[in-house]
Amino acid sequence: MYKVYGSAIIYSNTRQNNYSNRFMKDLQSVMCCFCGKSLAHKDSVEITISISNSEESQGLFSHGKCLIKVLHKEVPIGIDIDNENETY
Repeated sequence: MYKVYGSAIIYSNTRQNNYSNRFMKDLQSVMCCFCGKSLAHKDSVEITISISNSEESQGLFSHGKCLIKVLHKEVPIGIDIDNENETY
């Protein structure tokens, strides 16, 4: 099951993909968890936070540039974050 809190989604890991996929189809815009500005869901980076001894996790959204800005320069990013077309 999931609950929506502002720009965050809280859901159980056991049902995460099923609920998340259904919810995301209707989501048009989200708020960047770093700068607080709105952006189109299709242009966002989704960040999932979970605690190892809990069945809950939280999905957050951000601009690619904002995520890159807050990560330590030595933290490797293993995915291609396209941030060339982002506007704030």
